[in-house]
Amino acid sequence: MGRVVPPDDGVDSGRSGPPGDWPGRELLSGSSPRAVLAKLCDGDPLEIGPRVIDHLQDAAVLVDPQRASSRAAARIAHAAMRYRGRPELSAFLQRNIADAIDGLIEEERENELARTLIDDAPGAHLLFLWKLLGIEPALARRASMAFNRQPIDARRAFLAVAGYRTPLREYALRNEMTEERVRELLSLGLRAMGAAVGKQGLSVEGWEDHG
Repeated sequence: MGRVVPPDDGVDSGRSGPPGDWPGRELLSGSSPRAVLAKLCDGDPLEIGPRVIDHLQDAAVLVDPQRASSRAAARIAHAAMRYRGRPELSAFLQRNIADAIDGLIEEERENELARTLIDDAPGAHLLFLWKLLGIEPALARRASMAFNRQPIDARRAFLAVAGYRTPLREYALRNEMTEERVRELLSLGLRAMGAAVGKQGLSVEGWEDHG
């Protein structure tokens, strides 16, 4: 994780609690959010990066993990100014990670609506769509936003079968679905992304072979 302080995503989401010792106090105490952020970014002692990856996989959204981790660390550092051990540390971290990712998704939506030019190098999520579907990075951000608006069962099915190459039949059995239903969910995601970038008939090479 980098040491750049990204903008805050909103109000602090920690709740004050009684003074005293509590898990994470040494890392989350400091004279300013910047001081706390410096500790959080020095080797990622609270494992914010892995926690972000877990959240992205569970929520099945396409967001750049590195950018999400930086944004989450900044939000946690700001919330730490009021945090006194309640809610418990894991819940505190997860709540701020979720809020940071939601804020990042909304920011990308607003940038797209405003036609804001993004000069950053393409994130991992955009390169993923480029490699998987052939959507060039300049358009892939729009496709990722369309994907993130789909129902969560469609997002999870697409990422599992098309992205991680889970056999279609295995995914259907694990989630108590018919194979036809899984195909419908996969098609839903493909159609949404294709419509967003003006590319009809998008397909994932070989995913049927894994079914």
